[in-house]
Amino acid sequence: MPDSLIYELIDGGGGRDVRRGSLRVVLNYVVPPSMEKLDRGYVDLRPMTAIGFMGMGKTVFFTQITRLLKTRLKRRFGEEALALASKSIVDLVEYIRDNPDLLRGRKAVVLFVDDMFYQGVSTERSKAKELAEKYYSDIRHKPEELGFNTGVLYTFFAGQRYSKIPPFFRNTPIIVFKPLIAVDRYEKGILLDVLDYRKDDLSKAYANLMLEILATAAKLYYQTWDDRVKSITVIRPAWDWPFIYIQTDVPNPGKVFDIFVPYNYSGVYDETDTRKAIDNLVAIQYYIAGVLTGLKIRDHGVYTLSVSDIRKLVRNVLGIGFNNNKLNTDTINKSLKLINDKSLNKFIEEKLGKPLT
Repeated sequence: MPDSLIYELIDGGGGRDVRRGSLRVVLNYVVPPSMEKLDRGYVDLRPMTAIGFMGMGKTVFFTQITRLLKTRLKRRFGEEALALASKSIVDLVEYIRDNPDLLRGRKAVVLFVDDMFYQGVSTERSKAKELAEKYYSDIRHKPEELGFNTGVLYTFFAGQRYSKIPPFFRNTPIIVFKPLIAVDRYEKGILLDVLDYRKDDLSKAYANLMLEILATAAKLYYQTWDDRVKSITVIRPAWDWPFIYIQTDVPNPGKVFDIFVPYNYSGVYDETDTRKAIDNLVAIQYYIAGVLTGLKIRDHGVYTLSVSDIRKLVRNVLGIGFNNNKLNTDTINKSLKLINDKSLNKFIEEKLGKPLT
């Protein structure tokens, strides 16, 4: 493929044999046509997947979509969409479980998973992948349990290799491609099959053309360091031919997404902390840190904590990555029963120099 075609596409000329389009197809997919469709008594799901090399604009693409979505929902319906980003669907679900007030009064929530590798590759069986699949299979009902029971839930996934994304996640009605080169035959075959709309000779030739455009754009970036080629975007609706969209807008994710949930917030991706707890020295260190944390909380007048509060303390303050299956209500309640309240109160009174009220 001649390099000149890429620049002709970017500049808006040439490429007569290439079908070009706008974001209208995507926006019609994500923006409800009426308030009745936005608020119709149940949670509607609108997933989308983006594929491309690292640094080629997958996050920027979804940032643009999220910003346009938030703007249009606000302007048309007066609704404020909540947008959260993370590397894991498990971390996102656990975060909104711990912060249910975020969903109160919402009619639109965006969950952006920024790297699907963290869900576990398709050939891998792990606790993390099992939880990710379980949560996503029930994703419409997870927020419903917390009060978000009418509106639209958007799940946006980004990944570097289509074949490595578990089929359960990559099966979305719209797939977006940023510059990439299918180095191995297996990946190339899968991408061509996805881009092949009608499964006939013309459609196969067109799929090859689209893949060549993406590969040439990636090659140009790596050879010339030209950031303009990142604007090349191929959008493939499940119901239509793929088309080229030139993304010239580069919004800042930090100004669009309301919350960035830290990786392994759930604690499911690393169980080393729980294994370390067997070591007496490590256990003692955590006990001391826990006591000092508790004293500081009491010193500032906080005397009662919910189960959710305790989870946040263990994860964020003490930095112990337990997931909710281990750090459940029963475990927390059993832990609280181990505390000798009389001795604890006496110790606090001695430190404060006054009786507890």
